[in-house]
Amino acid sequence: MKTKIIILCLAILLHSCAMAPKRTASIVWPDRIVYMAALCELDMSWKGMDYSGAMSLQVDYPHVLLVEVYGPFGNTVMYIKKDRNGFLLENQEVKDTDEGKFEKEFGIQLSDFIEDITMSGIGKPADKGPSVVQRKGYTVTYRLDNESTLCWHGAEGHICIEFLEVSFEKGRGLEKGTSAGM
Repeated sequence: MKTKIIILCLAILLHSCAMAPKRTASIVWPDRIVYMAALCELDMSWKGMDYSGAMSLQVDYPHVLLVEVYGPFGNTVMYIKKDRNGFLLENQEVKDTDEGKFEKEFGIQLSDFIEDITMSGIGKPADKGPSVVQRKGYTVTYRLDNESTLCWHGAEGHICIEFLEVSFEKGRGLEKGTSAGM
């Protein structure tokens, strides 16, 4: 009986978390992003991989990318690390150090992915309404107004990141809502 009550309480708690109002960030995006650390919500349906949940992201352009995607109980379900020393893609089924694995899995070159996140080579997207960049095989859409989202759309599906807390300066903590720009 005690176990059933605990399971019921846990189910109610999880349901209430899922039904909580969505947080939106009003982030002041800099003209040029060299460094970014962020907490995000990930919505992905790409090549049969479907996921929606929390993610942390760190980019130090052009050589460092760190992505952790979290499961519903805070466990890491995917880990991507690229730096000057190499590459690692790890999830429950795969642990791979070949950077080409990222391109094979996602159809996006890792260097392009980093450039898309840091908006390198495209200038600052519009503050009002979406900005679109066409890449070979997919489109990148930036909504940096009230939504603060970045999406990749292609024949394989979509990957969307909503930024909740962001810092554009090394050593500075994440800020909710408005973030200082460079």
